Amino acid sequence: MFDDPAFALAANRLAGTLIALGRADEAEKVLTDFLVVRPDYALGHSNLGSILHRKGRLPDAIGHYREALRLDQTLVTARGGLANAERGLPPP
Repeated sequence: MFDDPAFALAANRLAGTLIALGRADEAEKVLTDFLVVRPDYALGHSNLGSILHRKGRLPDAIGHYREALRLDQTLVTARGGLANAERGLPPP
């Protein structure tokens, strides 16, 4: 089940919906739990980095942005988020 790309997409969309509803803590939990079983999911790391970045947890955000880029160097959102987090700026 966890290897199914649709499951990864669903977890990511659920987290995005929760963010839109102002429920960042729940979105963080969804992605954190998902990444335990799928630590190779670059977009999940990037999105978790963004959540943590918005919460001001820059060291944690930087770690997830870096992991996202290690897994997929083409993730523009992770690259922009990492650059801003390293400079102490808000997420793009």
